[in-house]
Amino acid sequence: MAPSHHAGLVAVGLDPDIWRFMTPMVKSDADMREYMDVAAKMRDTGTSLPFVTIDRETGAIAGSTRFANYD
Repeated sequence: MAPSHHAGLVAVGLDPDIWRFMTPMVKSDADMREYMDVAAKMRDTGTSLPFVTIDRETGAIAGSTRFANYD
């Protein structure tokens, strides 16, 4: 996950159903930026490994996830 993925994640990631059982709720462009910033900080401290999933056929971002507590 990189800052350049922000627009693509906003395009696919603001559906409230995605976040229904998660915290935080990402409802806006600014929320997505904060979500990505937290993911980057966790990556930098070695507590998670966030990444973006990209559709091979279209090259479009399909979403993101992360591995956590990966020792």
